[in-house]
Amino acid sequence: MKNFKSLILLISLSIFSSYINAEVIIPSEEEKTSLQVYLMKNPSISNPVFTTDIDNNLTISKTNSNVIAGKIKSSACYLNDLTSYAKANLERMINPDNEMINFLQVDSMYANYGIENLAIILSGEGENAIVNFANSLGIELEVETACKDSINGNRGNFGGLNEDIFYISDYVYSVTLENSNFLQNLTAADILVTWTFDEILALSNNYLEVLAEGEKGEKEFMEGFTNLAEEKSKDYTGSLFIKLNDYGNPKFCTLNYSDDDAVAVIGYRQMGDAMAHSALSDYYNEKEITLNYNENDYYFDNTFDDIGEAFDNIKPKLANNEDYCNIFIDYPENLLKLKNALERDLGVQTVIGNLLDRTTTSNQYALGQGYDNYEQLNFAYQIEANYGEIKSLENYQILNQSEFKKVQDEIVSTGYSNDTSTNNVLTYLDDLSNAQQQNMNVNEYRDARVEEEERLAKIAREEEQLRQAKLAKEEQLRQAEFAKEYPYTATLTCGMGGGDHINIFGCFAGSGSYGADTELEITNGQNYQMYKVYNLGQAGKEYRTGLEINLKESFKIFAQNSAEYLVLSLKIIDNATGATLYQDSAAQYGVINVSN
Repeated sequence: MKNFKSLILLISLSIFSSYINAEVIIPSEEEKTSLQVYLMKNPSISNPVFTTDIDNNLTISKTNSNVIAGKIKSSACYLNDLTSYAKANLERMINPDNEMINFLQVDSMYANYGIENLAIILSGEGENAIVNFANSLGIELEVETACKDSINGNRGNFGGLNEDIFYISDYVYSVTLENSNFLQNLTAADILVTWTFDEILALSNNYLEVLAEGEKGEKEFMEGFTNLAEEKSKDYTGSLFIKLNDYGNPKFCTLNYSDDDAVAVIGYRQMGDAMAHSALSDYYNEKEITLNYNENDYYFDNTFDDIGEAFDNIKPKLANNEDYCNIFIDYPENLLKLKNALERDLGVQTVIGNLLDRTTTSNQYALGQGYDNYEQLNFAYQIEANYGEIKSLENYQILNQSEFKKVQDEIVSTGYSNDTSTNNVLTYLDDLSNAQQQNMNVNEYRDARVEEEERLAKIAREEEQLRQAKLAKEEQLRQAEFAKEYPYTATLTCGMGGGDHINIFGCFAGSGSYGADTELEITNGQNYQMYKVYNLGQAGKEYRTGLEINLKESFKIFAQNSAEYLVLSLKIIDNATGATLYQDSAAQYGVINVSN
C-alpha cells in the first residue's frame, strides 16, 4: 500500500507553497498518479448495468431495470467540494484544521493544479464513452449524472451511493478507504474508465478555451445588442428570458403593437425554439419543454401599452415567484430597459434570447398566415387576393402591385374589359397566353372562348334537364310501385289535439298513480303485430308530424290511449290521390279501431 500520509503531507506543502506564490502547482509523477480519476461500477447494485459475458468481455446487462428504461444514473458528487452542511458537520466531529476536510474539497484541490470544472468535463467524457459503448452493443442508452453541473455536491458520505456508476479520484479513494465498507468492496474489475492527470488537464484546458470563446461571443453579442438598443433600432426583434419555467408552458408577453410592429413580434413568437440560443435550448430540451407556438393558443398571454406598464406588472409578480411573463418579446431598446430595471430592483439574472432580423420575423409571420413569404402576403393584401390567386399570378411572373397595375391598365386600354378585379386579371392572362399560342388577338380569342363556353353551357343545361326528367320519371314509377303495394298511409299523433304531435310513446305509456300501459295492434295484409311501449318505434317511422305506417290494401288498426291529458289521433290517406279516407281521435282509455 502506498504511504498516503506522506503523499498528503507532500500535497499539502505544495498547496501551501502555491498560495504563497499564487501560482498553479506542477505535480510530481507520484502526485499525478494520486490525481487520476476513475469511473467505477457501483458494487452495491444487485443487478449492475455492467457485467461480463461468457468470454469475460465487458458488456451491458439487458435485464437491468434502468437499461430497460433506457436511462442509467451516475454520480459525480465525489468530484465536488463539500456541501456547506457536510463541511460544518465534519468540522464539528474533527479538528477544523484537519487535512481531511481540505482533501475532500475535491474541485478546489484540482483547481490548485490548474484543472477547472472537474465534474463537468469528466461527466461529459464518461457519458459519451458509455453511450458509444452501448451503441456498439446495439443498445440505446442515456446517462443522467448527479452533481455534474455543481461544484459543492460532495456530502462527505462514503457509505454508499444509489447510482449505477460513479466518479472518484485516486487520492479520495485512498484517504477514505479505511472508514468506508462501500469503497472496500471495490476491486480493479470495477474500474470502467481511468483518466490520467495529463488527460484531465488537457480536457480542462480545452473546456476553458470553449468557455472563453463563449464568453467572447456573449460579450460581442451584448455589445451589438446594446448598440441596437441605443440606436432605437427596429431592424431586429429579440426576447428577454425573465424566468425559466420548468414545469409548464412558458408565458409570453409583449406590447400592444399594430401593423409592422405586430408582424415583427408575432413572427418572432412563431419562431418557437429558434428564439433561444444554445444554452437555453439545452435547458428546455432537458426539461422537454418546447417554445413552439400552438395554433390553438393565443400568441401572447399578456400585452401592455408601454414598457413602463409591463415593468410595473411583472415586477411584483416576479417578486412573489408567480408564473407570469416568463419570456418578453420586443425590440432591443425596451428589452434592455426591462432587463436593467428587473436586475436593479430584484437582483434577478435575466437572459437575452436570439436576435432575429425583420426579414426573418416577417417571413415567419407570413408562413403562419398560410403564405410563402411576407412579400407574397403583402402583395395579396394590397390587391385583396387569396393565396391561390397569388400563386396563379406568379405563373405569369406577376409578383408585385406595380406589375399587377400594368396588367389592369392593359385590360382597359385594349378594350378587353373594364373589370380589373383579380379574377378578371387572371382570366385575361389566360386568354392572352392562349391567344398568343394561336396567333390570335386577345379580344378575338376572348369572344371565341365565351361563345364556346356558352355553347357548352347550353349543352350542359339540356343534358341536366334530360337527366332531371329521367329522374322524375323514375321517381314516379317508384312511387307508383310503392302505392300499388302500400296504397295507404296511416299517421298516429299524440299531443294536445288539433294535429299536434309531441311523442307517440306518451299515449301508450301509463300515466298517473294508477295509469296502465296500452298497446297498438296492426294487421297489415296477412301480417299481425302487437306493439307495446318498448317497441312502438318498430311499427313505422316517427317524424315531427307523427308516427307514419305504410298500409297494404287490407289492414286493421286497434289503438288505445293511456294518457290522461294527451289526445291520440289517427289519420289515413290514399297515397294515389292524397285524399283523407279516415280520421279519428281518442282521449284517455279511448279506442281507435279501423279496418279495410
